[in-house]
Order: sequence, then structure tokens, then C-alpha cells
Amino acid sequence: MPGKCYERCRIQDSYDIAHESVHEYTGVNPDQKGVELRKIIVSAAKNKWIKRKMGPKDGCCMSADQICYVWALKEIIPAQVIAINVVTDTVHIKDFQLRDVIIKTWNDSNLIEWREVICESDPDYNLIIRRIQDALNQRGYDTSSPNYGFDNNSKNALYNFQRENSLPLGHLDLETLAALDIF
Repeated sequence: MPGKCYERCRIQDSYDIAHESVHEYTGVNPDQKGVELRKIIVSAAKNKWIKRKMGPKDGCCMSADQICYVWALKEIIPAQVIAINVVTDTVHIKDFQLRDVIIKTWNDSNLIEWREVICESDPDYNLIIRRIQDALNQRGYDTSSPNYGFDNNSKNALYNFQRENSLPLGHLDLETLAALDIF
């Protein structure tokens, strides 16, 4: 679109939350009929695709120099599992309480989307950068930029703000500016 700038922004992963109600056994004999030990995944494992170097020891590299790269799925956050004694026969067993269990399921988006951003050619670009830095500093994200240039300190502060607020990462997109009350 004329007069507007767009960049490819990484959209953060998110998770869905579900609730499950179980009849948790509260008695002293969990080994009886009508009570079972149930393992519930309260937070699924989070995985990430990484590029990994392979060599002759791995036995699958066919290149002449015997070094290959493969994509491998690596667990970066392990699943969290709880064990609960659950009453399956509430007619005969009365020693239970209703327990609400929260279950998180990761949505590994790893999406890259085109988002509208502030153009460097915008006549107010430097003023907008100063406003972004001031807004980040007011929120506790230290830009430490005495000359108000958009240097690595400012970029790190912006990235941390975006990460902690589930915003697209790494660019001066309009959604981030709105979250900083710039626009």
C-alpha cells in the first residue's frame, strides 16, 4: 500500500486454557475399587524446531565432507503432570471433593506475518523513537540511550516489552505502538 511500510514480524506462541473437574479422593484407602490414580497433563510440553549439525558418527550424512544439517524437534519446556486419586464410583464412595484442574495446551505458531510498521522515511520517525523510548522507560524497560538513537539497548527493551505483552516481536509495528500508547 503506498505510503505505508510493512515488515515480517514473528508472532509469539500462545496457549489455550481448559478446565477439567474431577472427583478427588479424600479418604485413607486409595487402593479400593472405584478409586483410580489418574495422571493429568496440566501443561503440555513445548517443543521447538532447531537446526542441528550431523556428522559421520550419526550415520546419516551422505555429503562428501561428512557434515550435514537436519531439523530436529527439541523439547524446551517439559510437560507438567500431576497425579490425582480420582473417584470413579461416586455412588458407593463418598470421600471426595470436586477439584477443578487447569490444563494448558501450547499453540506453537512460530508464524511470520507481514505487519504494518513505522517507516524510517516518516518525517516524524526520530520523534516517534523518542516517544517509544520514553514509554518503555516509564514502564521499567531501560533503554539507556542518551542520544535517543534506536540502538541495541532500545531494541532489547522493546523486545522484552513485546515478549512480556504477547506482541509481535522485534519491529516497530502498530500493535506495539498502540500498547505503548504512542498512537
